[in-house]
Amino acid sequence: MAITWHFLHGFWGSPEDFSETCERLRKKRSHDHFQFYDLRKENLKSVKDFKPVIENKKDFHIFCGYSMGGRILLPYCFSEKVHENAGFVFISTGLGLATERERKERALWETDIIKKMQSMSLEEFRAFWNSYGIFDEAKARKKTPDWSKEQLMEIFDRYRLSKGEYWKDSLVKASNVKVVLGEKDKKYLEMYKGMKKEVIKNASHRIPIDEPILLCDALLDFAREMKFD
Repeated sequence: MAITWHFLHGFWGSPEDFSETCERLRKKRSHDHFQFYDLRKENLKSVKDFKPVIENKKDFHIFCGYSMGGRILLPYCFSEKVHENAGFVFISTGLGLATERERKERALWETDIIKKMQSMSLEEFRAFWNSYGIFDEAKARKKTPDWSKEQLMEIFDRYRLSKGEYWKDSLVKASNVKVVLGEKDKKYLEMYKGMKKEVIKNASHRIPIDEPILLCDALLDFAREMKFD
């Protein structure tokens, strides 16, 4: 049976971030279907409002969310509305915040980030954003996604991590989930310590850009594990 692959990119990204991964997927599975979601165009009030496009209802469906895209997928993954033949791959996706103190500290940080967006030019903010440790040794995109400053502020504010739930227990129990992290992404490796995950060699937080072929292989492995192939 065919698989419909659903892809959600991360903050300041675009569907093109998955282009090399999907090119290889199409060569390996020519009968499959592909659905891409652009966060700049998804008019959601919060992560809980995500509704996938299910055009091929008889297909198996694998949802792949990178970073913020994964955060948007998490509520759907554990909702009653989830498609019965669905699997989920969370790529460099945060687990959420476990305590009220963490949420308050994160909310303050998020507010500070929005203030920086307001005061900096796009080039200044891009340099600032890419200076975070999770992007150490990350490969540069061939083309910078076309986001306006207004879009950056709106999307960042709409999907604040401080507003979300804590998903660790749900992910540990789930049988239809795969977690993929980069070997160089020390922060997220520590976050998922003791949990089942696949670690992509030579990748930072930005796995779809750093190692698109290895990511494709991980997705194909997951399809086999789910007996979707």
